[in-house]
Amino acid sequence: MQALPPDPLPTPDPLPITEPLPAPESPPTPDLTDKPAPPTPPTPPDQHPNPTPVTAAEKNPLRNFLIQLRGVLRGIIGRDFLVGVAALLELLVRSIRGAPPPWFIQVTPQLWVSGQYAGHGWSHLKRRGVTAVVNMRDEYDDQQTGVVP
Repeated sequence: MQALPPDPLPTPDPLPITEPLPAPESPPTPDLTDKPAPPTPPTPPDQHPNPTPVTAAEKNPLRNFLIQLRGVLRGIIGRDFLVGVAALLELLVRSIRGAPPPWFIQVTPQLWVSGQYAGHGWSHLKRRGVTAVVNMRDEYDDQQTGVVP
């Protein structure tokens, strides 16, 4: 076994500190009495202004279904095949029955997360024990369209 060569740079002995280091000088405080206050920045506009509700004439169920179907087909082709097929099944059940199938949307017994249900789907949801719905899309007024009871 070979011995290691000596360290080429010896470690210096630490110097004892006899006096405390001086405190750093603080910058001079500016005199603010002769300067005007800076202007306050303008408040940003409301990020979510009240949108105009979508009228029933602007809603086209067939067009909406085809847009959703196109997204599902892109998922089948471009991503995971089984996840895309499950999404297609959920879309078809939700379109026919008016409410999504519980096996896809039930997170806990008290919480379900899904897409929008149709007006005739409320009876299916009510039979499953759903008592309240929160619609996160503020451009649709569910009460005006008669979706909520």
